[in-house]
Amino acid sequence: MEVKNPQTAFLSNYEVLSLINEMKPTSFTVNQEASQFATIMYETSHYLQDFPCINQNPDKIHRLMTTLKDFPIPLTKLEKLMICNNPPESVLQLSLILNEKKTHMTECESNKILINIKRHRLNFED
Repeated sequence: MEVKNPQTAFLSNYEVLSLINEMKPTSFTVNQEASQFATIMYETSHYLQDFPCINQNPDKIHRLMTTLKDFPIPLTKLEKLMICNNPPESVLQLSLILNEKKTHMTECESNKILINIKRHRLNFED
């Protein structure tokens, strides 16, 4: 197998979990490859159960992305994805997600982002 284009798109945890749930193996021929694939799918699904993605849906993710897009400090696609996958709860967690160039954010700006993220995180849990 050859990878033609390794970075065509990034998937959120919600998208990965949705794909796994759609692809749940129902009837495989019993061979080692099928068994390994089923194990990987089970372990990934089990792992993602501990993340907010189990309570997300496309509308909630879209609202969060719109909020982050409208923020005065531009965020990269990967930063937005990391915030969506594992929403930060503190300024420290936020600073670990954001690139070094954004370390000059004021405390007020950091708190504003956190408030918006927290508001959307609570919506994820509805």
